[in-house]
Amino acid sequence: MKRKVLIIGPETGGIPQSIHKAFGNLGWETELFIYGPPHMNFFQLAINRITDPHCDTAYYYSFNEILRKRVVPLLKQGRIDILLILKGNILDEDNKEILLKSGVPIVLWTLDSLHRAPYQKRLADMSIGTFYVDGGDIPAEDDGNNRWLPLGYDRDVYHPGLCPCKNLDILLIGTLGKRYTKRMQVIKRISDSHLAQQWSCGFIGSTGTLSGNLLLYLRYGITQAGTVRWLSRRIPAEKLARAIAGAKICLNVLQDDGINPVNPMFFAIPGTGTCMVAEKKPHLRHWLIAGEEYVEFEDDDVVEILDRLLSSDEEREAIAYRGQVASLNHTYESRIQTILKRIGHAG
Repeated sequence: MKRKVLIIGPETGGIPQSIHKAFGNLGWETELFIYGPPHMNFFQLAINRITDPHCDTAYYYSFNEILRKRVVPLLKQGRIDILLILKGNILDEDNKEILLKSGVPIVLWTLDSLHRAPYQKRLADMSIGTFYVDGGDIPAEDDGNNRWLPLGYDRDVYHPGLCPCKNLDILLIGTLGKRYTKRMQVIKRISDSHLAQQWSCGFIGSTGTLSGNLLLYLRYGITQAGTVRWLSRRIPAEKLARAIAGAKICLNVLQDDGINPVNPMFFAIPGTGTCMVAEKKPHLRHWLIAGEEYVEFEDDDVVEILDRLLSSDEEREAIAYRGQVASLNHTYESRIQTILKRIGHAG
């Protein structure tokens, strides 16, 4: 009989779906439950596009309702080997009591640094194993149930051969805003340099609001016809993967907060066979080899490094190839195997 896992997580760029699929690929029976804000009408969507509403309350309500109405009944039926919670939220007392009494092992995989989502720590205290995307979140007095484990990437989505030719020289991706000021600074530095005149540069991402996007246009000159062309705001993971695969270089700049965060694009970018240039952060070298599988940059040398790599096909392509090979150790299947081994469910 197949072992069975229940997975509950927020809609986050297809991440829960990829983890769900990875369990299935490893022979597990899986059920996935997605929580998030309720369906919004046109007027509510328009308001959200103008402002940046705080959605924690909506996520809290949805997380507990899905647990109560859909997950708990399955736990009561038995034959569940693992309940995997992705990020989660504050538990209502009735849900907390039932989860603890069920006897089903709870595993938590954080999706954010604790600085950004501190309620994840409460779920960690209930788990037989907690896997942190931010290495700095592991408790100082570790009882052995915690591990630093960044998210992986979906090889079915991010892989070589997605684009027959490289049609863009430099691609910048990601959310912009108050937690991503470094990304905005890098875009500005590239836009003001000769790179934007000599090479084709594009950006995929958004601040999430119309007012924030307008600020990007006014302050940084990012438009569809700018020196750094605004290619798209929100696109599905499959289209993002093709865009990355079609770039000679893709920049990866981390969030401003957190201690030792690693975003999943750190593995997805090289997974497509594209050369990744990432900001210099010593903790990233724990996962890939700097200078061989990706290239580091600092504020004052990013233009020089990009120029050098674009001028040397041999160096750039060698780094891209080594990064693509190394990334195979960081697929979601590999991550799930690590989790199962740590909690004693391997094999």
